[in-house]
Amino acid sequence: MSIEDVKEQTIGAYIAYLNEQNLEELQASLQDILSKEIQDYNAEDVKLLEVLLRVENVKEFIKNPNHILGSEMTKHGEIAEQFDVMQRNCTRILEGLKADASFEGVGRTAPEDYIIAAQEVQSKFYNGINSSLKAVLEHNEKYEYFGTNGKSYYVIPKDQYEAIQRMLKGDKNVYINGES
Repeated sequence: MSIEDVKEQTIGAYIAYLNEQNLEELQASLQDILSKEIQDYNAEDVKLLEVLLRVENVKEFIKNPNHILGSEMTKHGEIAEQFDVMQRNCTRILEGLKADASFEGVGRTAPEDYIIAAQEVQSKFYNGINSSLKAVLEHNEKYEYFGTNGKSYYVIPKDQYEAIQRMLKGDKNVYINGES
């Protein structure tokens, strides 16, 4: 065997060694990618399960109307609060954020209906701007600090809020659902 043959075999063996190393690195990289994809898939599954559990909790709440406060004409208010909290939390969970709306620590007849991000929330969803504003004012007469202390706020229907904002800007022809 000549020196040239030894050189070629040595170079060939080194190239085979490098190819083997590259193949091992590629396999390791592909395994890392696959593991991350599995983790991401599992994370999405976990999010979906958490959302479905929250939906199920609201369904259970609605199933037994005897424990919902108010008359048959007013029970929808407490149901709407359940949906508001669920919808916010489910959206945040799916976005990869922590759920931040809760009834925890809120009494059934407390000044607040629920808590969002450590702020007390009182929802007033009435038919018509005047009714909603009247309800806010009546609540605020009883709890003067509410909405002014930086730790609490009122929620009214979005279309009513937008109409009020237009009126405050001087618009005299404001319509909600086609009605003046």
